[in-house]
Amino acid sequence: MGIIADSRKKEILTLLKEQGEVTVTELAQKFNLSQLTIRRDLDALAESALVIRIHGGAKAAFLPGNFLGSMREIDFSNKSILNITEKQAIGKKAVAFIDDNATIFMNSGSTTLFFLQALQDKCVQVATNNAAATDVDYDDAHITLYVLGGEFRKTSKSFIGSMTEQAIKSIHSNFTILGTNGIDVNKGLTTGIYEECSTNLAMVEHTLSKVIVLADHTKFGVISNFISIPIDKIDMVITDSQCDPLQIAALEEKGIEVVIA
Repeated sequence: MGIIADSRKKEILTLLKEQGEVTVTELAQKFNLSQLTIRRDLDALAESALVIRIHGGAKAAFLPGNFLGSMREIDFSNKSILNITEKQAIGKKAVAFIDDNATIFMNSGSTTLFFLQALQDKCVQVATNNAAATDVDYDDAHITLYVLGGEFRKTSKSFIGSMTEQAIKSIHSNFTILGTNGIDVNKGLTTGIYEECSTNLAMVEHTLSKVIVLADHTKFGVISNFISIPIDKIDMVITDSQCDPLQIAALEEKGIEVVIA
């Protein structure tokens, strides 16, 4: 039932992206379900700040250009059903820039998991605070996975805090792969979780080569409360073909390489 419900929520979000607003009656007819079931789906999506509930339905909430600081953190399970095709392409593209035998930092989030899954043909070591990485089907004959401990956050499935940062500071990586809640040419990478800022920054400061950001088009122009990584510490951004050309040009003006997956 969980997989079916997640698939249905993904379809609802796709409809909202296309229409901007949906009704309970419309969705009940489309999925041949009771209105009570649809209301529960919409309530769950609203609880994770993915939609805004209105009388008789819902409207889109997660749009580029929004200030997300006041919004509730999106649960990892709901993040993971968003923009899957784009995230898969971005993760696969990122692998091309990774050398064999490299050591890689990888932060939390859903997009970075697609990168890990695409690493099958590389011999690498990956150090991550992403607890969900242990659920990814990867080839342990090629990939050595180090899960950085610390305080566990259930909502984001990540480890944070001083224990995590101490582990990071004992490693010098060749690359850092970062997912993000939002990317803005002036504000840099931002997040609604203050504790994750110092974790991400520790990874960047212990990177010997490139810092690579994986961000689908919906993350551009989005600003949350806390600056995770300043824009001048980023070497490359990998995004999808729907990304706004003006956003790409602005990053390139800052000397950041932008790659389209």
